[in-house]
Amino acid sequence: VVTADYDGRQSAKAATLIADKLLEGEEFVLGVRDLEHSNMSKKMRNGYKMVGLTFRVLYSKRVRDIQTGLRGIGRSLMPYFIDIKGSRYEYEPKMIIDAVRDDIPICEVDVGPIKPIDMDESTLFVSENFRPFADSFRIMVVLFVNFIKYAMTSISATAVDFALFYTLSNHILKDLS
Repeated sequence: VVTADYDGRQSAKAATLIADKLLEGEEFVLGVRDLEHSNMSKKMRNGYKMVGLTFRVLYSKRVRDIQTGLRGIGRSLMPYFIDIKGSRYEYEPKMIIDAVRDDIPICEVDVGPIKPIDMDESTLFVSENFRPFADSFRIMVVLFVNFIKYAMTSISATAVDFALFYTLSNHILKDLS
């Protein structure tokens, strides 16, 4: 299956490149956009770069475009990706996080710059139902949720350790010293 965002920015040629990789035997393919030569604002481009850098720091893997909607999913991975919960703009990063966590190989295919469309950014966001603050926040939560779970587990384990040490040293073992 090849998926593409509905905004018309991905070309049929780019979708064909993804399909060809699936036919060659790849199971998870990402269409990597050339953000440097795309018609987007510097602010938006820097946002994409920041999300990519955050991903690399948190997951120790470089994925050049974690927010691409142009993806290819092989037959064997369909049940795996269907089970991933999420919607809107955070679903793409969730797919990639789960793939990286479970050591699923990711094939990245350069698909060129984002195709120009006849809208300015504010009109584009409205047409895509993009909510800059809310959707950006949801993407960042997706990126940090595993880190937060790890931190909470560590804090809980530390609290249990201290409680046991206090109990043992002040109540149970105090007569032995």
